[in-house]
Amino acid sequence: MTGAAGTDAAGKAASEAPGEAALGEVLRNPNFTVYFCAAFISNAGTFMQSVGVPFVMYDLTKRNAWVGASVFAGMVPSMLMSPFAGTLSDRVSRRLLLLCSNLVQLASAIGLWLLAITDGLTPWRILGLLIIAGFALGFQNAVAHALIPLLVPPRQLVPALGINAVNYNIARVLGPLAASLVLVNWGYKATFAVNAVSFLALIFGLLYIRPRPVPRRASTAHWYQDFADAWRYVTARATMRHMMVFAIAVSMLGS
Repeated sequence: MTGAAGTDAAGKAASEAPGEAALGEVLRNPNFTVYFCAAFISNAGTFMQSVGVPFVMYDLTKRNAWVGASVFAGMVPSMLMSPFAGTLSDRVSRRLLLLCSNLVQLASAIGLWLLAITDGLTPWRILGLLIIAGFALGFQNAVAHALIPLLVPPRQLVPALGINAVNYNIARVLGPLAASLVLVNWGYKATFAVNAVSFLALIFGLLYIRPRPVPRRASTAHWYQDFADAWRYVTARATMRHMMVFAIAVSMLGS
């Protein structure tokens, strides 16, 4: 009897314990849903431009080397800024960092569009604007996922992170598909315009949401000391090392 009673008590406690939230509950959270939709629009617009830029670059130069340079110009600055962005996001508002990042990317997208409609595009001007956007993108990549825990309660965190990852991948498929339709019907100039408008969606979304405030640890350490601490933390754990190597390999080969 004691064993049965103990089993019943354990079962009752398990049923009453808060479990992982269902998908519908996460999507009914207005903070998360607004951010999710705005981020999807912005990501899709970015991937539309990622098709339009190589198209116009090859049209201007007829050289594949310039096409490769345009990809390089956007990716490398983003990678270089990640150590700064990760440590900075622990010291200042993550929403503010994302707002600033998207404002800079919006300015770059508008610059490309204005140059396109005035026939002022040159390979070097395109590279310059992509480099500026790439530095800002480094902050967005580092902070975008870190904002999710501040938008949902702990029990919604795992499904929210999963949905957010799906969001990015769907945008990565639909963005280039939409770009091909836009290129055929309206030309590459329209891909720059749509990308600029997509940043406005995310900016307004970030102004709407109300992330949960978190106490910030007062730190006198330099950013590189925080980065070194994070590096030691990752390298001391085999599972995290394997994940990092796998992610790097997939990113390099995929790109």
